[in-house]
Amino acid sequence: MPDMAGYASYIGNRVFTNFPHTDDSIPTPFSQSPIDLSPTSIDLSQNESVPETQPPNDGPSASKPIKKRSYKKKPEADKVVETAKRKQQKWVVAEEVALSRAWCQQSQHSTLGNSQHRTTLWESVSRVFHEEMGRDAYRENDSLSSKWSEISTQLTKFSGFLNKAKQNPKSGETEADILTNAVVTFKSNVGTDFR
Repeated sequence: MPDMAGYASYIGNRVFTNFPHTDDSIPTPFSQSPIDLSPTSIDLSQNESVPETQPPNDGPSASKPIKKRSYKKKPEADKVVETAKRKQQKWVVAEEVALSRAWCQQSQHSTLGNSQHRTTLWESVSRVFHEEMGRDAYRENDSLSSKWSEISTQLTKFSGFLNKAKQNPKSGETEADILTNAVVTFKSNVGTDFR
């Protein structure tokens, strides 16, 4: 590593001697002994203290100690209800049909129709669905809307295959034949039966 202090002194002498000057205006370059920056020259044993920059925690802005939460045991009946809610119930065909009917009935309402708010629509669908199933509310609105989303996707795909089959019917094909062809096409493209 070059001697930095010596180099600075050399540059200082060169700069100041190249300018026109009078004897009284000649600055004298500083002379400095080289600085030793080797790891052994630095004393790391000194403990430096950093002054506090934060105000003391006294007064109205002082933070309060964190309290531990107390967990109360839930009654056995609540545990059973929560377990039943968490347990996913498998959908049967009768439920899917009831959900489809409820959705069609509420979304095609004569005065409200599709202008209903989402939560209002699904509350109405839930009410009609549970009435048709003849049971108390056992499926939540999120479960119903999620299942309807699956059914709607399948219906859209099937509708596309059915429309394609109707556009180019073979000679002598009946409506039943067109429907059968759409079902076969759906299974071959999607991989599952259309229910």
